[in-house]
Amino acid sequence: MGTRKDAAALSAHDTRDTHDERTARDWVEAHAALSRLARQRAALDAEEGRWLLCALRSAAHVHLGFGSFVQYIERLFGYKPRTTQEKLRVAEALEALPQLAGALEAGTLSWCAVRELTRVVVPETEQAWLDAARGKTQRELEALVAHHAPGDSPDAAPNEPARRHVLRFEVAADTFATFREATQHLAREGGGRLDDDALLLAMARRVLGGPGGLFR
Repeated sequence: MGTRKDAAALSAHDTRDTHDERTARDWVEAHAALSRLARQRAALDAEEGRWLLCALRSAAHVHLGFGSFVQYIERLFGYKPRTTQEKLRVAEALEALPQLAGALEAGTLSWCAVRELTRVVVPETEQAWLDAARGKTQRELEALVAHHAPGDSPDAAPNEPARRHVLRFEVAADTFATFREATQHLAREGGGRLDDDALLLAMARRVLGGPGGLFR
């Protein structure tokens, strides 16, 4: 009787060991796979940005018969206009920031982290910001960037939140009608209603041209 109990206990112990080993193997393999996918995704984001800029600059959407670049990208990726705008902004910024671009390509920084850093990083502060970003969560990085202006170093004194500005115009009826028509045109190209800030920014970028001028 005792021999049977001992054998059952040994069998149960072996089963627990096998389960524990399998669980340990599972989480290690899962972590390795997810880490690999994160690196691959970052590299794909870097490549995607470069090709988005190339497509915009070569007017691929015009050759393919699309009414706007954002419409073309929405058809390909399902991105909303705001997402396309951010993708282009980041890709354009990375052209002057080789270390940041390399970190994204290698997967040591995610696209979301790079997106935040490109709001403040300039070539002279690139290495300092890369060092400051190391080990930080996305939320911590966003909080750090939020209190700095482009060109600031990470250890610069935090800035006060940017003050909003009021623009007011008194115009003739014809000017007002033309302005309304232009805003409706931009809203259609942008895929929906634009708030005042987005509308005026789109108009300014259209006039200035370049990759920031999405709605053309």
